[in-house]
Amino acid sequence: MLEITDLRASSLLLSKDFEMDEIRLPDNPEDAFRHLHKLLSQKIGYLLDHDFERLMSICYIIDLKEEKVKEILSGLQAGNIAENLANLIIQRQLQKVEIRRKYSPPS
Repeated sequence: MLEITDLRASSLLLSKDFEMDEIRLPDNPEDAFRHLHKLLSQKIGYLLDHDFERLMSICYIIDLKEEKVKEILSGLQAGNIAENLANLIIQRQLQKVEIRRKYSPPS
């Protein structure tokens, strides 16, 4: 289940990685995910068309599995490439947030 706090933490990471302004998310987790996904898909679409090397660099920094990225870019997955990459990136950032929460010392 999506938590709004996790989505907000992920959006902070993504805004830094993609050099975007702070992303304001709705309070509802599902709406927040859709909003984040839409913004990220648009940014990825732009990078696919105008700065592919930077997009690949960001994917490396985020630590996406190379096989998954290649699968999406090759068109083997159904759907829009930018949207599929956005899903993969958001899921990875949510995973990072969860791991940090799990292994961070209590405050």
